[in-house]
Amino acid sequence: MVTVKTDAKLHASFLEYQAVYRDPAFKAWDQTGKLTLELFQALRGWGVSLENVFGNRAPDNASEVGIAFELPARKATFKAGLGAATLFVTNPDWTEENEIAEIARAGMRALQIAGGVEIKKQLLTLAIHVSSPNVSLLELTAPFI
Repeated sequence: MVTVKTDAKLHASFLEYQAVYRDPAFKAWDQTGKLTLELFQALRGWGVSLENVFGNRAPDNASEVGIAFELPARKATFKAGLGAATLFVTNPDWTEENEIAEIARAGMRALQIAGGVEIKKQLLTLAIHVSSPNVSLLELTAPFI
C-alpha cells in the first residue's frame, strides 16, 4: 500500500470522557456540600478555585442538575451530573495523557466517596477539526473510516 501525504491544517481537537452511572446519583445530590467539597479537593491540584466552580441553580429537568469545575491550566472542565460525569478537554496535549487520565480518576473517586456512584459504562470521544486546501473532506478522512 502506498501512503500519500496530504497537507492538512489542524484547527482544533477535543477529548470527552464520560462515565455513565449505574443509577442516578440522588444520594450525592442530597448532600451537595459534601459532593462539592470532595470534587473541589480532588481537583484543586489542577488550579481549581471558587471562581472556576459553576452550578445550574434553576435546572429545567433532572438531566440538567450538575456542578462543573473548570481547570483553566488544562483547558478542561469536569462536570458531575445526576446521571453521568464528563471530562471535556480542548486541544489536549498528548504528552500529558497520563495527567488527563488522572484528572478523570480523581473526579470519579470523589464522586464515589461523596455519593457512592457506581459506573455502568465509560465513553471516550475524540473530535478533530482538520481541513486541507488540496483534498476533499471525504478523501482526507477516508483512511480513518
